[in-house]
Amino acid sequence: MSACMKDRFPFFGIRTPDRRELVKEHIARHGPPTLDELPAISRSVFALPQRELHQVAVDLLMKHAKRSGPDHLPLLE
Repeated sequence: MSACMKDRFPFFGIRTPDRRELVKEHIARHGPPTLDELPAISRSVFALPQRELHQVAVDLLMKHAKRSGPDHLPLLE
């Protein structure tokens, strides 16, 4: 997998279906993040090096895309 990502990002090695299941379980236990929490969550997750965490942030942003407003555009760039 390291060769696939051309050594650009460290990663945990969690496959997408497993990652999504983990997030689903977390949301079931703790509730989904609010739209107001998304910017802080996204920024803090993208500050971490692991690629899977970046993908979690993208998944969360996509789930809230229809409810997002102009203030959220910088997160999508």
